Amino acid sequence: MRKILYYLILLIAGALPAYTQLQLGAELRPRVLVDLGYSSPKPADSPAHVYVSQRTRLNTLFTGEKLETYLSVQDVRVWGDDDNFKASGMLGNTRSISLHQAWFLLRPADWLSLKVGRQLLSYDDQRLLSARGWNDYQVTYDAVLAQYTSGINSVDLGIIWNAESSKYSILPPQKFKTMDFLRYQMDIGSLKWSAIALLTGNQVSDTTDETWYRVSLGTNLVFSEEGTQVRASFYRQSHLNQVGGKMSAFVFSLNAGIEILPGRLGGSAGLDYVSGQDDISPGEYRETDHAFDLLYGRRHGWYGYMDYFSTMPSQGLQDYMAQLKYTFSGAVSLVADYHYFRLAARMEDPGQPGVALGKELGSELDLTLNWKLSKVTAFQAGYSFFAATPTLEAVRGVRGTDLKFPQFFYLMVTVKPGFTFERTEAGP
Repeated sequence: MRKILYYLILLIAGALPAYTQLQLGAELRPRVLVDLGYSSPKPADSPAHVYVSQRTRLNTLFTGEKLETYLSVQDVRVWGDDDNFKASGMLGNTRSISLHQAWFLLRPADWLSLKVGRQLLSYDDQRLLSARGWNDYQVTYDAVLAQYTSGINSVDLGIIWNAESSKYSILPPQKFKTMDFLRYQMDIGSLKWSAIALLTGNQVSDTTDETWYRVSLGTNLVFSEEGTQVRASFYRQSHLNQVGGKMSAFVFSLNAGIEILPGRLGGSAGLDYVSGQDDISPGEYRETDHAFDLLYGRRHGWYGYMDYFSTMPSQGLQDYMAQLKYTFSGAVSLVADYHYFRLAARMEDPGQPGVALGKELGSELDLTLNWKLSKVTAFQAGYSFFAATPTLEAVRGVRGTDLKFPQFFYLMVTVKPGFTFERTEAGP
């Protein structure tokens, strides 16, 4: 860590003369979680799992006339996980430091920018590409991103090409070899419409360069007026070659929100449908994969805060949701999210071949308290519980086990101090 700080200071000192503005910032986010069934139901005789995770970041942003550069170094740890310690206390963890972001952005023209390096990618309803901030590490990409903006139109082109090392280009199937996308957006007053095409390529194994390609096509429509918002999206997914087998899958989402008491109470309701594979259908149906892959999209919050569907069931998912948000003041709000989950396709009973289980998975209620203590400090507390069905237990692989009532609680504080330096005189 000291070496990283040393090089960061050298970078700031050496680069500052070339820029007109320097922003320095940090983020400290400790979070305590009491796990009595988070991510999956727990056996009745298992103790509560209590732990504290912490994300710490140092960020620098240099801004010039036609150039920006950004560097973010982070440390992610669970309190007590240090691999360098003595009986008297912790000395350090050699595995927790990582490079979160490192990119530069060129603006050769007012309507064109080029962003190169490790960066966040997040678009639309975050169905395919999301920053996924609940995850302490977040999800970043080594990418080239070209952005064109003119009037009501904007176009983004992203290109990623990965290799295992400088001497070996083949990757294991779990990593994508390439991920490229083209996105168009049009803003017309209260209406925003976008379309995206995303191509991913994964190699069949880590011993061959044979690659199977999948294409995801989608569209988003958002209508916003004072006190009202309606959002609709639809995506379709298929394979471009037969290496990965036939694929035909889709997801659609519809959500409408309204301000009930201006400045105080708001509500929304919606439906997500993620297609899946029917276990019972015979013959030709089984030759095609109908399970939609959410790829690098958002899970947490979208499908409940308990993260039971961070890994989507192969049978897909129906999510009927409703939300109420009450704002006590400008700094404090309480949010209640309700989800009713069902499978999208039939699941075969593990104990009775050829017999389908019921599609009902259960209900989840998430309560979240947000408190903005200051400009740089925010507090969040959450409590969630899940009323599970036997089908949910079968999906999570715990059927036939005496289980606790699934619930969890967390407390999180986020502190983001920062300051800005501006040059008042032109450089040499």
